[in-house]
Parts: sequence; structure tokens; C-alpha cells
Amino acid sequence: MNESEILIIATSAPSNRPAYRRDLLNCFCYPNGTNVYFSYRKRWIDNELLTETKKLNENDKVLIVFCDNQDGQDGQADFNFIPLRYATFIGFEPKTQIAIAEENSHIAVKFKLGDFVKYEGPLGSENKMDAWTKWMKLQPSCPRLEGHPSAEKSKFVFVANNFKDGDSKDNNLSWLELAKVMATGKTLKNCSFYRISNINEISYPQKDINLTKIKSLDRNFFAFKPSKTYMINLQYYLDHQKASTPKILIPRTSTQSINISFPLVENIGLSTRATVFATCKRVYETEFASLVIEDPEDKDIHVARAELSILIEPVKWLLPTMVSLIAIGAFSTGISKELVENTFSGIPFITSNVFTIIILVKILGSCLVGLGSYLGFRKIP
Repeated sequence: MNESEILIIATSAPSNRPAYRRDLLNCFCYPNGTNVYFSYRKRWIDNELLTETKKLNENDKVLIVFCDNQDGQDGQADFNFIPLRYATFIGFEPKTQIAIAEENSHIAVKFKLGDFVKYEGPLGSENKMDAWTKWMKLQPSCPRLEGHPSAEKSKFVFVANNFKDGDSKDNNLSWLELAKVMATGKTLKNCSFYRISNINEISYPQKDINLTKIKSLDRNFFAFKPSKTYMINLQYYLDHQKASTPKILIPRTSTQSINISFPLVENIGLSTRATVFATCKRVYETEFASLVIEDPEDKDIHVARAELSILIEPVKWLLPTMVSLIAIGAFSTGISKELVENTFSGIPFITSNVFTIIILVKILGSCLVGLGSYLGFRKIP
């Protein structure tokens, strides 16, 4: 694609498709760098994108667009289009089936999430959101509801031209204003919105933890270090007409190597921040885990369910050091008078002070066992 083109990945969230709603809410929730899959029937993807006619390249720019139902003019149902965030294209999957797939076969679009669209709300003489909807409707492959005169030309994955971003310089403000638009729309009016803004390691200075790709697993992970504590920072949107406190989000992990807190709410307002603390214990080998943040009472899927892949890296020197200290210490505490005399029979100083040396060696051995146990288990035997 050239610089003026952008790949549109559009999605709706009909009430009879709760999985679509969950995918959209998750896409609006995950931090930058997260890989996401959207699945479409082949007939909803511009066929030229699946052939050499308009071949896409990895890292081509993507725009995620939400199609919200609206009544439209003259009683004609139509979509209201809400551009949400940018992404980069990774590929279509499964690659081996694309050429032979039938029109109703499912094809996954894989992309990596980026920044949110810059939006400051309905400012100025023209509402930017209205301008974006008009821009979408000018595209030949614009998605349409069933029954619309142009429905036969509808595509949900296609290339568009000349998208003009907003003016906001604050990513938090953009997310908040976009959440407000979705919350006041028709399709997601009963949903609650939150996002993971970033993950910080508690250190000086604080460092953001970025996703690390493990090629052999084809998956991105947040790499946690043993004996470190991390802040998972959340941002909520609260509609004051519907609620006064955030949804009860419960964080859980698949491993006992991570201690995790409940969200600590910093302030309550239209934009509410909260922090989840995650402390990683010491491990002796690489461990893979999942960390989930969800509302356990959300049976109808009206809240995002964030699933994070965690990589816990061991301290490489810890295990051999611990084993060596305990082994040397255990041997030292079991030393005998005969062993010392036989080993150092030619050294008069040692043979004449054998009892004092044995006591000192046993004390040293006990200290080594204690140090090794503390390093490995944080416990003194």
C-alpha cells in the first residue's frame, strides 16, 4: 500500500453475536503491541487482498473501525462508523487454505494493536466523528446493514484512502472520548469500558514493560523478573448516568509464582484510574503463565476480558549457587575429628587445634546452609 492508503478492519457487535462484542471490547482494552485475531467469512474480505492484485505487506498500517447500528435517514437502517485505533497488519490465516477457501469459509486477520485514534470529542464547527462516518460511506466497499441498497458491495476488510486523524495529543483523553461515543451509541450502551494503559516495573526510574516475542511459540509475552513487583495500570470509563463506581474486576493468574492484588482505585470520576500490583516470586526455571482480568459476573459479555501471557524468567545463578552453598554447608557440619587429623596430619597447627577448627567449620557450614536456604526459599532452616 502507498502512504495515503490504510487497511480498514471493521467489525460490528450485533446482540446475537456476543463473541463479536467480546472481541471488540478486548481490542479496545489491550495495551499496544498485543496481537489480535478477527475472524471473517471470506466474502466479507476484499478478494483483491487475498490475491496478488492488491497484496498486503507485513506492518502495513491498519485502522480498526467499529460499526454501530443507527436508524439512518428515511427509516433506512445503517451503520454509524467509529474509528478506534491503529494497528499493523501481520497476515491472513490459515495461509494454506486462503486460495481454496469458499465464500462462507472463515479466514482470520492477524494484526498488532497500536495507538488510539486521536479524538477530543465534538469540538469545533464540525463533529469529527460525523466527518469520519461520511468518509467511510464514501468508500466503495463501505460495510452496510442487510437490506441497504449498497449491501451487496459491503466488505469489512478493505483498503481505503486519505483518512484524516484528529488533533488530540493525549492518548488517555482519546480513549476516554472514544469510550464515551461507544457508550452513548446504540449497540454497546449496556457495556462497561476499561483498558490496560501500561505495565510498569516498580523501580527507579520506573520502566514500562513491553511485549517480548518468542518466535518458537509465535506469541508475545510480558517478561516478569523474579523478586520484582509490577503495576498493571487500568483506566475506566464511567457513565455518571449509569454507575458511580467501577465494575468489580478480578485479576487471576494460572501460577502460584505471582501474587496479585485486587484493583486499587485511585480516583472516581468520568475517567477513573486503578492499579493492580503483581509480585513475582523466585523461580528456578522459565515459567509461562496467564494473567486474566475480568468481571466474573459478566455472563452476557458486556465487559472486556483481558488475557495476558506472562513469561517468568529465572535468576540464572540462583539454583547452582543455592545447591552449592547447601551442599558445602551440609558437608561442613558433618566433619569429624578423624577426618581432619587424617587429611591434615602433616600440619601441626591444625592437628593441635583440631577441636577449635571443627567448631569453626561447623559454624561456617551452618551459616552456608542457612544462606543457601534463604536464597532459594526465603526461609532459614
